[in-house]
Amino acid sequence: MLPALAVLAALQFHSGEAAAACTPAAPIDNDTVSCTGVPITLPPNPNSFLSNANGLAVTVQAGGIMSTLPGGTAMALSGNNITLNNLGAIDANAAGSLVLARALTIGNLIAPTSSNVTVNNSGLLEGTFDGTFGLLGTAAVIANAGTTTFNNSGSIGVSVLGAFDPVNSIAVAVYGGGNVNFTNTGTITGRVAFESPTTGGNTFVNAGTINGSVSLGTTVSNDTFVAVTGSSIGNPLIPLPAVAIPTLTLPPGLLTFAGTGTVDAGVGGSDTLVLQNTIAGPGSGTGGTGNISGLQYLNFENLTVNSGTWTLTGAVVSGATTLNGGLSVFDNPLAFGTGALTANGAPSSRRFRA
Repeated sequence: MLPALAVLAALQFHSGEAAAACTPAAPIDNDTVSCTGVPITLPPNPNSFLSNANGLAVTVQAGGIMSTLPGGTAMALSGNNITLNNLGAIDANAAGSLVLARALTIGNLIAPTSSNVTVNNSGLLEGTFDGTFGLLGTAAVIANAGTTTFNNSGSIGVSVLGAFDPVNSIAVAVYGGGNVNFTNTGTITGRVAFESPTTGGNTFVNAGTINGSVSLGTTVSNDTFVAVTGSSIGNPLIPLPAVAIPTLTLPPGLLTFAGTGTVDAGVGGSDTLVLQNTIAGPGSGTGGTGNISGLQYLNFENLTVNSGTWTLTGAVVSGATTLNGGLSVFDNPLAFGTGALTANGAPSSRRFRA
C-alpha cells in the first residue's frame, strides 16, 4: 500500500486526470484492452481506468494493479456487453485512501440497460470499509438488466479503514433486474447481494469460502444456491442483521444484504438449495463432506441432494426434497421440509440417516 498522506500531498501540486497503463488508453466500441502498471505517488497516478465504450474485452494482466484516488473508482466500465478478466489486482486502496473508494463498477449505475456482462476474477478485487453501509466502498457494483456471469477463483474483499470487521462490509452488489450466475471457487470476504430478476431467478454456486453473506434476492423469484462439498459459509462471532441499501438508480431502489453468516433466498417464490460434490454436474457417490444449518440457509423452499455426505441441522427447507444420491445425516425430520420426499435412482445411490 502506498501512503495515503503522500498521495493527498502530491495532489496539491498536480492537477489533471490520471491515466492508467491500459492499451488502448481511450478505447472505442468492441476494442480489446490490456492493463498493466501499478500506482505511483509522484506525479500522482493511481492507475485507474474509466471507459463508456461498449463491447469491451478488458484484461488486467498479472502483476498489474489498478487503483484510485480517495473517493473514486479504480475501474469503471459503463458501457454495455463488457467482459473483464482480472489476473492482477483491482484494489481501491492500493494508492492509499483515507475515505471510501470502490474497486470496480460495470454498467450504467443510474439507469441500468440490458446487456451481457462477464467477470472472471482470478486475482484480487478489493474495496474499502469504514463501518458504514453503502455502495461507495464496494469491491464490485454491477448494474445490468440482462445476464451477469461472475466467476471468482481469486479473492474478493475490502480493506478496512479503522477497527471494523470486514465480514460485515458490502463487497458485491448486482442490481438492475437481470439474472445473475455467480460461481465462487475462491474467497469472498463481505456481503454479496443480487436484486431479484424480473423473470426466472439468480444462481450462486459455492465451492470456495464465503466470510460474509449472500442474498439471492428479496422478491418472488426462483433462485438456486448450489453448495459443493468442502465449501463454507463463515459464521462470525458477532453477526450483524440484514441491511437494506439504496441503489444508485433514479429513483433509487433498495438492495438487501443478508445478515452475516447466512445465505438468504428471500421470502416467496420457489427457491432451491442443491447439495453435491462437484461444481459442474450432479456428481456421484458419497465422497466429500459438507454441513448445512437451517439457521444459516434461510427461506429455501426446496432441497436437492445429488452427491456427497451432508450433515443437515434443523429445518433446512420448508417445502419438498429430492434425494438423487449421496448420504444425508439429519437431526430433525423437518430438514427435508413438509412437502413430498422423493428418492430417485438405485437404493445404494441415495441414503439418509438420523
